[in-house]
Amino acid sequence: MEWTTVELGGQRVPCRLERTRGRSISLRVRGGPAHILIRVPEGRLTTRAADFLTQHQRWLLEELERVATFEMRVRGGEILYEGNWIPWQTVPARTRRVRLAPHALELHLPPGQTASEGMLCAALLSLAKKMLPASTRALAADLGLDIGKVTVKRLKSKWGSCSTDRNINLNWRLVMLPPELMRYVLVHELMHLREMNHSRAFWQQVERHYPGARQADTALKSYGWLIYTLADT
Repeated sequence: MEWTTVELGGQRVPCRLERTRGRSISLRVRGGPAHILIRVPEGRLTTRAADFLTQHQRWLLEELERVATFEMRVRGGEILYEGNWIPWQTVPARTRRVRLAPHALELHLPPGQTASEGMLCAALLSLAKKMLPASTRALAADLGLDIGKVTVKRLKSKWGSCSTDRNINLNWRLVMLPPELMRYVLVHELMHLREMNHSRAFWQQVERHYPGARQADTALKSYGWLIYTLADT
């Protein structure tokens, strides 16, 4: 792993380079703090990688700004929940727990403990484990689908997945999305129980139960940067 900086749009941007086994180059914008992750076969910033960065300059700068703004607001005491920014705050308590109060997220901490990004992640994970499995099972029942386990995980690059064993895996960061996009992800994964692919038949199933699915999928992509925010440890 190697760190460097590149110039994009007249500003120096931190980049982390990782070696990949394939021949292709991939780019991701990640947080903690905001930076570009470059996966390249050579594991270093080659001329080809630099040109690839330049070709995607506009998108990278937009994503970096989104992640940097997100991190700034989190440090300032706000968190994104169900598509809205709400305050998060610590509350002195005997035991550590999380409470979703009206219009605020409370981290109840024993004396001597201070809030950290990891604690904030754990709080959202706790809420997601309460909300997402119940919502998924209720939706599956409405659609007449028999499902296996519903697990909320620390997925690194996906919003969700569906296995051939009929198990559904969901990213805890779904609780940060607007409810309509969260529901779209659930419908999307559940429809894989009928079509374990992304064929035309699959999209017809999704569209049948979520009108405007293609538009929702496009909207979801605009939130893709969220997957790479917060120190999920």
